Parts: sequence; C-alpha cells; structure tokens
Amino acid sequence: MSSKNKSIGQYIIDLTPLLDVVLIMLLIVIVNNDVAEKNNKQAQDIVNQMEITTQDTVAEITANYDAAALQNATYEQLYSYVNVITVYASFQPSQIKFREIHIWINGEEKEEPIPLNPSNGTEAWEECKLYIENYLAENNDKPTVLSYSSEKMLYRDTESINALFSDLYSSIDNTYVNELPETEDE
Repeated sequence: MSSKNKSIGQYIIDLTPLLDVVLIMLLIVIVNNDVAEKNNKQAQDIVNQMEITTQDTVAEITANYDAAALQNATYEQLYSYVNVITVYASFQPSQIKFREIHIWINGEEKEEPIPLNPSNGTEAWEECKLYIENYLAENNDKPTVLSYSSEKMLYRDTESINALFSDLYSSIDNTYVNELPETEDE
C-alpha cells in the first residue's frame, strides 16, 4: 500500500500557481472588457456629437435656403414694380488700365461686359449710356432705380458712373438714383 500512496503523491500538483494564472487571466479579461466599454462609450459620444453637428448644419442650410428663397421672392416682387439697373466697373489690380463695365438689369447681367481702357474710355461710357437709354425707352412703364455696385471700384470709374447717372436722371423721367454710402477701406 505504501507504494500506491507514493505513486499518487508524485502526481499531486500544487494548485497555488495555477490559481494565480487563472486570477491573472480573469483580471486581464475584466480590464479588457472595461477598456472596450470605455472605447465604445467614447465612440458613441463622437457619433452623438457628429449627429448633433449634422443636425445643426442641416438646420443652418435650411434656414439659409429659406432666407435666399424669401430674398429671391422679394427681388422678383420688387422687379414687378420697379426696374433696377446696377453698373459696376471691375478691374484686376495687376491690369488696372484694362477694366470692364458690367450692367445688371433686374438681377440679370448684360451678356458681354463693355471693355474699358485708356484708348476707349469716353466711347465705353457712351456705349453704357446708350445701352441703358435703349432699355429705358423700351421699358418705360415702371420707375427705374439706378445704382452702382458697392464692390471696390476705381475713383475715376465711380465718378464716371455718377456723371452717367446724373445725365440719365436729368434727361429721363421716372428715373431715380440710389446714392450708396461711402465705404471705408479695411
């Protein structure tokens, strides 16, 4: 019998290191689960924030669209009662001598701008005046407001537009000039 006990005693395993390994593995699983839960919560927070941002953006776009539609309807309503003619002389800072006269009538730009350079300055402004006079002769059933764009223009072009508008105002009935306030350079 004693030989039998010896053989069983040789197979007895100390369970303390095995329990240590099991506890360590259990601790690793618990920690990993906690980290995964935190990562999921962070990801969910990011998704929620993106949803809120998207909703805000959609609301802003909708508001802008509604405002633009209202503005467009307001302009259409305005154009049914009055003609609005806007003149602007654009230029590129690198090519200041060569400019273009743009004419908008009731929100629609004339197909081709009128070229303006040192050799044709007087003729270009006369062409602009003739174009506006022809339009007003054909469309004299409503009052007409003359204005220039508030974009930056050269001083000499602003003066030419003011002289043009003054001539049109004094020679054509039912024509009004919208004097825009001076803007300071930024």
